[in-house]
Amino acid sequence: MITRRRFLLASAAGALAPPFAFAQTRPVKVGMLASRPLEESNYAPMMVQRLGELGYREGSGMALEYRSSDGYTDRYPKLARELIDLRCDVVFVIGPEAAVRALREARALMPVVFLAIEYDPLESGVVKSLGRPESNMTGVYLPQTAMAAKRLEIMREVVPSAQRFLVLVDATSKGQLSALRKAAAVARVQLTVIEFTNPPYDYAAAFEAGRKANVQAFVGLSTGVFAATEGQIAALLAQHRLAGIGSTLRMGQVGYLLAYTVDTSKAGRRAAEMGVRILKGAKVADIPVEQADEFVLVVNAKTAKAFGIRIPESVLARATRIVAEESVRPFDLAAGPLIRVTLVELVAGKGTCRILNHYGPTETTVVATMCDLRQHHGNGLRQNVSIGRPILNTTVATFRAGRKLKIFRPRNCWNSSRLRLRKLFLMQVAGLV
Repeated sequence: MITRRRFLLASAAGALAPPFAFAQTRPVKVGMLASRPLEESNYAPMMVQRLGELGYREGSGMALEYRSSDGYTDRYPKLARELIDLRCDVVFVIGPEAAVRALREARALMPVVFLAIEYDPLESGVVKSLGRPESNMTGVYLPQTAMAAKRLEIMREVVPSAQRFLVLVDATSKGQLSALRKAAAVARVQLTVIEFTNPPYDYAAAFEAGRKANVQAFVGLSTGVFAATEGQIAALLAQHRLAGIGSTLRMGQVGYLLAYTVDTSKAGRRAAEMGVRILKGAKVADIPVEQADEFVLVVNAKTAKAFGIRIPESVLARATRIVAEESVRPFDLAAGPLIRVTLVELVAGKGTCRILNHYGPTETTVVATMCDLRQHHGNGLRQNVSIGRPILNTTVATFRAGRKLKIFRPRNCWNSSRLRLRKLFLMQVAGLV
C-alpha cells in the first residue's frame, strides 16, 4: 500500500526529472547517395565500418538510408529528394558531381559530406574554398585529373614502345580526359578516344575501333560505370592482348596489367570521420575539404607473364600491391608508421628473391643497394644477408610462402644525415625482376 509520504516523494521526483528522460531517443539517421550498391562499392563499406568503430552502428542508435543510382546519373534527383524527405542528420555523397549537384538543386539543408571521386569540388564550384567551404558541404576529393596523367606516365614506363593508347570516356570523366590529352601532348603520343553517352556501353565495339586504329595500350579513366563493368573491360583487354592501367584497386585484381588510384580505405574512412564530427556538433564550414594523398599502385604479375611483359624495377619498387600467380591469393602489403614495407608473397619452390633497400627524397629515386636471398637447406630464406650499406635503423624482414620468418637489423649500417630511408621492398624475382 502506498503511503502519503511515498506518493509525495514520487511526485516530486517526477516533477524534477528533465523532459527528455521520458522521451525515447531518436536514432541518428545517416543517408548515403552513391553510384553503386553498397556491396559493390569501393568506398561505402569502409565508411560504414568506420562509422561503427566511432559508435554509429546500424540498428544500434543509427539508421542507414542507402541509395544507389546504379551508374545512371539521371536517377540522382529522385534519390536526393528521397533522402531530403527522410530528414537525415547527415548525408554522405559518394561518386560523381551529378550526385552532389542533385542535392544542391533540391535545396538540401542538412550537412553533406562528399567523397568526390570524379571531380574537383573547387573547380566545379561545389565549394567556394577548400580551407573554409562556407556552405553545408565538405568532404574528401580524389585528384583524378592528376592521376589520369600519372597513369599514362606509368604505362609508358612499362610499355615504352607504345605510341597509341585507347581511352574510354563518358560524361563524368571528361574533366580527366582534358588532363590526359595535355599529358599525351607532352609525351608526344596519340590517344584514340571512344566516347559513351548512356549505359549500357558497347565495349566490344569500342575495342574493335581501337584495334582498327592500331592502339598498343589502354589507359583507364575513373567513372562509376567503368568500375561496375571492370570485368567486361578486363576480358576485352585480354582478348585483344592490350596492356591496360585501371583506376580502381579491383581492376588490377581482375586482369588489368596495372591499376593506379588512391588508398580507397583511408579516403572513405576519413570522410566518415568528418561526418561523425558533424554529428557531434561541429559546423560544416569549420571542416576543411581534404585531398586524398595516399596512392596505390597495383601490378598484376599473372597478366604481365601472359603478355610477356617485364615490369621495370622502378615500377615494382613503387608498387603497393602485387597480384601473383593463381596459386597465390592477392594480398595487402604491410605498412609501418615510419617505414613503408612492400612485400610480395614468395611461393614455395621459388629459388631466389631480392631485397631492395630504397631510399631518397622521392619515389623515383634509384635503387641504392640490392642483394639476393636464397633458400637455405630447404628451411626458408637465408638470414642476416649483407645488403650493402643500408642506412642506420633499417629493418629487414624475410618471408617465405607468406609466413614471416625473421626480422633483423643488419650490422655496419651507414648513417648519413643527408639520406633518409623511404621504402624497403621484398620482391619476387621470377617473371618480375
